[in-house]
Amino acid sequence: MTTKVICIAGQKGGVEKTTTAVPLAHGRSQKGRHTLLVDLDPLGQCASALDLSPESGAFHLLTMGTTPQKNTFVESRMCFSGRQGLYLLPGDQQTMAAQTVLNAQDKPISWIRESIQRFFKDGLHLRILLTFRDEQLPENNATLEHLGERLGDSLLPPIHRSPLLRACIAEGRSIFELGPLCRAAREYQALTGRVMNFQG
Repeated sequence: MTTKVICIAGQKGGVEKTTTAVPLAHGRSQKGRHTLLVDLDPLGQCASALDLSPESGAFHLLTMGTTPQKNTFVESRMCFSGRQGLYLLPGDQQTMAAQTVLNAQDKPISWIRESIQRFFKDGLHLRILLTFRDEQLPENNATLEHLGERLGDSLLPPIHRSPLLRACIAEGRSIFELGPLCRAAREYQALTGRVMNFQG
């Protein structure tokens, strides 16, 4: 089976990147796909969201190169999540030091892009996901309508605001464990299906 790389990214903090990455990874693993969640955020919240401890696995991934020995070392930093088929390469505050180390090794940040280029042989496909959807706010509805007109199929169905999503990270459980029948869980389940169909 071909390796698929899915990246959840956004420049702004607090927009549910971790809250999206964890159920998407868990949802894929529930559908029988072996899934490795790599946390490149220095806050290390993916570990907390899975009831694990933040560690420096991401730092080593970014700075150690790709020899077989180094790959083995990085693999040893992977953690089993306690959920079938779902593994985590955790990050922590040391991830912030990766750029300094790469500069000292004369490897600019573009080296990271080049090192993962092999995963993009079929091209890079972008999608946009809105979170914190609240139908009671007129500006929310106007923004969604405007973006839908501009972005078309690139805009995924939004995820609605839910206090359960905040509770998930605090309790170290995914939305599929804490509130499997709630609206947010159904929306993340649908997102998982869409992404899996998109990825092939």
